[in-house]
Amino acid sequence: MEAEELLTGPRGRRFVVEAVYRARVRAEPAMGRAAPPWPYAGASAAADFLRSVDPASLRGLSERDVMASIVESVYSAMYWQPPHAEDVTVADPQVVEALRPAAGILIDHPVLAALDRPLLAEPGRLAHPAAHIDWVDHVYPGRRVPPHLSRTDEQGRDKLERWRRRTDDDVRRARSDRPGDVTALHGGEWWVPPTMVGLLATTPLPGADALEPGADLGMPLLLQGIEDSFDLKAGTVRFFDLEPGVAPRVYEVDSTTAWARLVAAFPLDVTPARRHEYYQVTGLDVAWFMPDWQRVAEEYDAVHVTVGGYLTTATRAIRLDPALAPDAHTMLAGWNPDQAYWLAAPLGEAGRYDVELVDSGSGDRLDAATWRRAAT
Repeated sequence: MEAEELLTGPRGRRFVVEAVYRARVRAEPAMGRAAPPWPYAGASAAADFLRSVDPASLRGLSERDVMASIVESVYSAMYWQPPHAEDVTVADPQVVEALRPAAGILIDHPVLAALDRPLLAEPGRLAHPAAHIDWVDHVYPGRRVPPHLSRTDEQGRDKLERWRRRTDDDVRRARSDRPGDVTALHGGEWWVPPTMVGLLATTPLPGADALEPGADLGMPLLLQGIEDSFDLKAGTVRFFDLEPGVAPRVYEVDSTTAWARLVAAFPLDVTPARRHEYYQVTGLDVAWFMPDWQRVAEEYDAVHVTVGGYLTTATRAIRLDPALAPDAHTMLAGWNPDQAYWLAAPLGEAGRYDVELVDSGSGDRLDAATWRRAAT
């Protein structure tokens, strides 16, 4: 990942600006937790603030600072409304220019380098134990039904067939029911992963499989870096590892180009079902494509979006080959950083335990949040 790539996408820019803010707070404790200027001030004030921070100070950011900066960016990802004021300000050319030195430092930060790596350390071996969380639902009693593992048999294929039927039905309904005016407020599905059909989605949780009861987990991406998270605060973590002798075929989305190639190789036109939502966030009335996951599964067992792939790609309108359509675009929406969806999962459960968010008493300060393994 290059610095310029990081500054091209909304999520990358928001990550950098949040990291600069935390570096300023660490360097000047007397500043306290004064609000940064980008939510309420113009681009000039934001650029002045950013230029006042020594880029070298970002080298001293802690793991928690870097994680909190990523999580803040994830929390502000929206696909059903116009961008937040902060994202609009940070996209201004003078602000982007002021961020460039900081981005050059951050891409070499050891914490980001450790996070931004592929799913497999080598064929047949995961870089870290894969983890999935079944959240406690605080609105309805009990836990959500955990997903069954997709396997390389009829069960896995049936799940993807069910996903394709749901998607086709959504497109048909949208074509007949939605207004022609793209500016009309009309909600619907906006995500692109094959959700709600029981496929397993995992995020690495390094070292947590051997954690003692009551021990601190910090603020891992599995539990904090979740788009549209609904402020979930407890659940059961399940750990998975590859079955012996299995080397899954993994497609790595580590850049905008990698995502565009996946969509172009397995294109599915979902324009009627995405047109109104994506117009809100991009201002574009174009043809929208996403991967046909049923076809992707013929060549790959899992698709993994790296941290760098997320920061450079999410929430962006990405132009595709005009051979698909003159105005063909795609969007990476609803996919969390460092998350893999297993289209055919050669995995076995290796353990589980409950986790809970410890009340930090700091309101919405993400850098003060702490997860822990439940004591019982």
